[in-house]
Amino acid sequence: MSKRNPAEVIIHEARGKRIEELAVTEPYANSDELYVTIRFDDDTEVSLDLSARIRFGVNYTRVVEGEQVPIKQQAPRFLGK
Repeated sequence: MSKRNPAEVIIHEARGKRIEELAVTEPYANSDELYVTIRFDDDTEVSLDLSARIRFGVNYTRVVEGEQVPIKQQAPRFLGK
């Protein structure tokens, strides 16, 4: 299985501050967006609108001519849309 590099977001406004509250709002029906609000100890806030799409895939092995061959199959489209 290949390993992907994670996405990284740096919020420079957060440097040196403490998080007072982190709120995650559930997505609306039929939405792929997630809302995150971070409130810091100096009462500043950072709001993030996150969206993601999920792709379904299957990894398995198949016997071909007496040898096990790894097979990878992915759905042709993203789930949910």
